[in-house]
This record gives sequence, C-alpha cells and structure tokens, in this order.
Amino acid sequence: QANYGDFLRWMGQYVAHGDMGVLLADTRSPYRIIKVVNCASLPTHCRQAEFFEKNWKENIEGLVKIYSFTYFTATKPMMKTLADKISQGYPRNAFPILQILDMEEGNEMSMWLMEQTDYVGLTHPDLSREEMIDRVAYAAYNIGMRTGSFLTDLYQRNYGFMKDGSAIIFDFCHEFVGQDVQDLAGYKQNVIMDSHVE
Repeated sequence: QANYGDFLRWMGQYVAHGDMGVLLADTRSPYRIIKVVNCASLPTHCRQAEFFEKNWKENIEGLVKIYSFTYFTATKPMMKTLADKISQGYPRNAFPILQILDMEEGNEMSMWLMEQTDYVGLTHPDLSREEMIDRVAYAAYNIGMRTGSFLTDLYQRNYGFMKDGSAIIFDFCHEFVGQDVQDLAGYKQNVIMDSHVE
C-alpha cells in the first residue's frame, strides 16, 4: 500500500484538471497519471474517493485501472509542493486550478495513481462514433452492475479508449442504488446526451 511519501516521489508537474480534482504526471511513466482530490471540499469528491478506495482492486472491466491509492492530511509543506507542481505545468495562472482543490490545512485529501488512456473522448481513430458510444455505455453499465452504482457525468472528458479499442471510464459522479441499476439502453442514451457537453 503506497503512502503520501511514495506519491510525493512519483509526482510530476500539472497535466490537466477536471471538476473534481487535478491531474499530475507520474515521473516514472508516461502511461500513468496521478489524480489529487480534496475530500473535504464537496461531498461528491469524498464519494468518488470512497468509490475508488472500495473498488480499485476489483479489476472491473471498463473502470480505469488504479495502481495505488492513499488518503492523507493537507499540511502547509504538502500544499506548497502541489502549488509548485501546478505552477510548473501551468505557469500562466495556477490560482484557478488551485481553487479546484480548495485546500486548507488539515483537510482530508486523496490521491490515486491510474492508467492514462491513449485517447480521450470519442476520438479513437479506428472506431465509428456509434461503436465508441456503445463501448462507453457498456463500460458504464458493467461498472454499475458490479458496484451497485448509478454513474452520471459521462462527458467526453471523463472517459477514453486504449489503442485496442477498450473503453475506460476514469471520472464520474455516482450514487449507490443497489439492485436498481441503470440498464444498458439507458446508459447509451446518457452517453449520447452527455457527448454534446463541453
């Protein structure tokens, strides 16, 4: 089980960000990426961290592969390290990106090391749009069935494809629904609607 010190050694500069967290490079491999979230800032952030904590070792088809996961407490030195990494990758104005993390000393934070997809969104060069939508919908459906969750926010920035054509979902919101999971047709409709959202 990796700890904060391990992640600190692996942590490279800022790569990208989303609504829930910030992505940093893994200095050891271009095929892996580190996501950092502040569990204290919003309930959705906490739920996503809890979801990955519970399921990252379950080898669920369609869910991004997680190599390491940890929780840690925000400290001033750690906050400075993250700010420096973000500034290195985004020197123009790191402040809005830091606001996504909204860190305060003592906050519970989480990080996980995950695989990086070869393509993001509906961009696989060897698949039609319809094929890609079907594969993303099945990935979401399978994750939902395996975890008893209903996945939302299936925007193009939240999933991608490997070169072999497999769809991988790496960011989402979810609610635990038990047996009352969304069916495959419903997920396909959601992917189609969400694909038009920037």
